Formats: sequence, C-alpha cells, structure tokens
Amino acid sequence: MSSEVYFAQRRATQGGGLLEKLEQLCDAAGFGVLFGGGVVAVRLSFGEVGNTTYLRPQFAQRVVRRLRGYGAQPFVADTLSPGSARRGNAAEHLAAAAANGFAPGTMDGAPLIVADGLFGGDERMLGTDARVAAAFAEADGILALTHFTGQEHAGYCGAIYHMGFGTASLGGKRHMMSGAVGENGTPGAFQERMVDSLRDLAVAKDRKLGYVTLLVDLTPGSDDLDWSDAAVAPDIGLLASRDPVAIDQAAIDLFQSAPGVAGTRLTDPGTKDKLRDLYPGVDWEHALRYAERVGLGTRDYELMII
Repeated sequence: MSSEVYFAQRRATQGGGLLEKLEQLCDAAGFGVLFGGGVVAVRLSFGEVGNTTYLRPQFAQRVVRRLRGYGAQPFVADTLSPGSARRGNAAEHLAAAAANGFAPGTMDGAPLIVADGLFGGDERMLGTDARVAAAFAEADGILALTHFTGQEHAGYCGAIYHMGFGTASLGGKRHMMSGAVGENGTPGAFQERMVDSLRDLAVAKDRKLGYVTLLVDLTPGSDDLDWSDAAVAPDIGLLASRDPVAIDQAAIDLFQSAPGVAGTRLTDPGTKDKLRDLYPGVDWEHALRYAERVGLGTRDYELMII
C-alpha cells in the first residue's frame, strides 16, 4: 500500500509563494489532526555558523504559526552536534542559532530549545537502544523540518536522518557513529542505528510525527558544515508527509531526475545517480531498504500535487 506525499513546486506568484505553499502542504498532510492541542517540537538544524545555505528561519516561523493555528503549543529545537566548534554546549549553540537568525523574536515568540540540555546529557531511553534528547522524548509530537542535501555518512540528509539521528542526544549520536563511520567504518551500520532510533521514537510517540522536506539550495553537504558549496541541482519545491520512508524516496526521485549543474562537485552532471556521484562509498538506498523492512514506512508513494 502506498503512502501519500504532498508536493508543491518551486515556482511562485504573488500571494502564492513558498511560505503560503508550506502552510497548504501542512494542511493537506493532515498535520492539524495530528498535532492539534499538543506541545509540538519543530525539529530542525539551526545551521553551523559560516554556512550560507541552511534552512531559512522564515520557514520555521511559518510552521510555528500554522501549528498555533491548529491549537498546538510549538517550540523549535535542535540537538548538540558532535565535533562542532560552535555547537558543543547549549549556550554556544543558542548563540550560533541567533547568529543565523533563529531567536524567539523571529519564531513568533516560540521558544528555542537545545533538546538534550546544556552539555548533551539530558536524554531518555526509548525502546531497546534509542537515546533520545529529553525535549523530543517528552513532546506530544514532533514535526521534522528538513533541508534536503547530500550527507557524508548517510549519502543524503532527509527525513529519516533528521528524525532518527537529529533527535538523538549527544551521547546517542556518538553511539550511532561509534564503529560505524570513518575510515574503517561501515556506513550501513550507521544507517541502521539511525533507522532503529527513529522506529523506537515512532512507537513511543504513537507515530505522532510529521515531515516537511525543502528541496531548495541542493548542496552536496549538510547544514552542519561551516561553509556551503554550490548547489548541484536547481531548486525543486517542497514536500510533506506522515511517512518518513515515502517522503525520502520522493525527495530522492525528484532530486535524481532534476538536471545536474555543471561546474559543481558533480563529476558527471548528466549522471542518473547524483548521490552516488557525490558519495561513491555510501549506499544511500540501504537506509530506505532497512526502514521499509522494519516497518517504518514504505518506498511506494503517491505524489499529490498541491
């Protein structure tokens, strides 16, 4: 059985820009029913200082506004990042967020939270092995707002990465990466741990999880880098779904079918698999196959155009 993935193209007109389309996608995906009346975390990356293509604060602000319209109490949250010079504790992380334009004043008054606490130790154990940041574990629901990019360990940064890896505490992230990435590591092991964590989170939250993916500024590296490379494909649009596997598959299909941009990191702009061109040592499909096998969602989707 296929899952519904809602899509709005990048083209815009006055009164029908990306922010308006974002609200329409949230409505169409049923987020009002999913999140109405609860305390809802908007999970995103505040971006590393120096990165210039991270997800713009205006998108998060509009999601916050829409969630309030549903009767929810939203807050905006990220987690500490292993290896980051500017996001190693909550004080530094929130200062970096403010430098990138994320602050209560730009989020319609919604609080900004580092979900795993001052030094990353505020966590909850969910399921068998998921070390989830406390604020995400305790929220009534979570909406992952994802900027689709390439990613060195998973091959791509999508909904599964953001909700699986991105909601983990600092210790949980290090556990996923331990022995699974690096020169002698196995990317597939990292991907499976990421999927397992998301599966446990989905069960604990009774699947009150929603996903929005932005296919704009399609850079080869993620927003966690302190610099931004040129986009390898033109802007495509926005996606929303309640199925993380389906929305990731749809995002990848749209990305792969878009024309590659010459003069970028792509070695072959005409390739049919940009992700393997960017990260030839990573099987990006592994996470999707594994996620489908463990019942997290389906790769079979119906694209609903808004």
